[in-house]
Amino acid sequence: LADKSLDMGEALSELGFLYLGADYYNEAILYLDKSLEYIEDERIDVLNDLAYAYEMKGDFESAIKTVDRLLDEDPYSYDTWINLGKLHSIQENFEKAIDAFDFALTINDEDETVLKLKAHCLLLIGRVDEAINIFKDSIEKSPEDAHLYIALAECYMHLDDYESMLQVVEEGEKINPLNPTLQAKKAI
Repeated sequence: LADKSLDMGEALSELGFLYLGADYYNEAILYLDKSLEYIEDERIDVLNDLAYAYEMKGDFESAIKTVDRLLDEDPYSYDTWINLGKLHSIQENFEKAIDAFDFALTINDEDETVLKLKAHCLLLIGRVDEAINIFKDSIEKSPEDAHLYIALAECYMHLDDYESMLQVVEEGEKINPLNPTLQAKKAI
């Protein structure tokens, strides 16, 4: 750090990265945040590391603020929108999570994982019919995924529609007959 020819932003971000790798999140945050005062270009890597450090520390509010800064730098970052959705869902801000997942889906509408995350959030806020539609579409695309049948069964259980729930569970058992979660849903 005493070497005047060394780029201060790069040195601080490297120190932050090393602390992050060693799971010293407070120190990583200190160095990464300070490095942003010196770095004008390629801030995305530093902001990603900073958001991760906040998340690992359990400071989800700061992680969300950092992810928002990332989106200011690159508003079309698919992974960043997904990360924002996950962070909001951890905070139980399901409407904001759904919005973030929708932005990600405008970039790539074929990612079944993001669709499942969105559907799960919809279920949690009581928009069950929308969640059902997503899970049904996902089952058509990936009929071998037992988790989709389980999630769809959960939706029907929220509606107290046990007949539809049983039909979905039996369809899932045809694909995966030994799945214990499907068997438990059938018992319900």
